Amino acid sequence: MAFTVGIELPPNFPLTDYNAIHQRLAPLQPRLPEPFKQYAGAWNAVAYRYRAATEAIGTLRVALAATDPESRYSQELGLFGFFANAVATLDGLAYGLHAIGAMAAEASFPLNARALRAVTLASVARTYLEAFKDERLGPTLATMASDAIFIELSEIRNALSHRSASNRKTTLASGKVPPIPHYWVLDYLQLRNGLENVEISDTAMARYIDWLSGQLGAAFADTLLFVSARF
Repeated sequence: MAFTVGIELPPNFPLTDYNAIHQRLAPLQPRLPEPFKQYAGAWNAVAYRYRAATEAIGTLRVALAATDPESRYSQELGLFGFFANAVATLDGLAYGLHAIGAMAAEASFPLNARALRAVTLASVARTYLEAFKDERLGPTLATMASDAIFIELSEIRNALSHRSASNRKTTLASGKVPPIPHYWVLDYLQLRNGLENVEISDTAMARYIDWLSGQLGAAFADTLLFVSARF
């Protein structure tokens, strides 16, 4: 169970380190109320968004069994919910790590409105690399922010949020053959990473979740080392 929000999380979420980080930081609340407030909300969001992303796969799995307009709508709910929450998980991670950085070096991690609006995974990675050169956390975050899968997830999320419920490409089959994947057609959106199609299936989404779980595991492990050494 996540100590922060009291909910169960899927088994591939790195729960032990997630909880251990919070246990290490919780006693700091009276001494560092503002950065702790910023951290706590973000750490809550990481748990909520991750679980929501995994549950969106279940919505998608059920909806893909049919092709009528209502099922298509349910597919859109699952797809949008998955990509929005998967990226939001890492947005919450970045924001929480900015606040943790402020607990250790407030001058490098300011908490004014302008600075908080500018927080991204890439910006937090750069600041940790500059402020804590000997820590593993900065390189871990920089690798995550430049990973092709993170860029792909972000591009798809942005397209869904700001541009389009995109066209589909479907191959019809007859007889007893394995299910043929559906695809989102994205080439006309001219995404920066050149992505043209995205497979629509629960197995494809599960591959993204496996990547997300691994990235969270690496970030949590290095964050735990960071907070254990400083607090």
